[in-house]
Amino acid sequence: MFWTAKNIRRIILDFLHQVVPDYSKISFEQFQNGDDFFQDFGISSMQLVELTAHVNAFFQLFSAANPPNLLKYPLLNEWIKLILAARSTKDEALSFKSSGTTGAPRLIPHRIHCINAESNFLQSIIQKPKRIIS
Repeated sequence: MFWTAKNIRRIILDFLHQVVPDYSKISFEQFQNGDDFFQDFGISSMQLVELTAHVNAFFQLFSAANPPNLLKYPLLNEWIKLILAARSTKDEALSFKSSGTTGAPRLIPHRIHCINAESNFLQSIIQKPKRIIS
């Protein structure tokens, strides 16, 4: 599919931003793949559990044939390897959280082929801008 270590890393760090309030002061480029969640990111064990829940839900890791136990590994690069391996065996859907406008926010699974079809359609009707004025 379209998974690379770089985009998985970006997604995990985006979830880290939700879990750790002070994380917003840190730039994405500052981190390397081997960073330790405790030593380098300074997160608590409870924050790591919350981060794991977000990552498991988004990538639907529990639907994999052999779901990885992310909590066993405190390194970002280990998580990336495990996610790449899990998604290579079953890459059917991603889950996104609803806004909660009609009730409590909940996870909504979207099939990969539907996401690709929508992306391709939007790409066909939205042209690249010739000039950007800021």
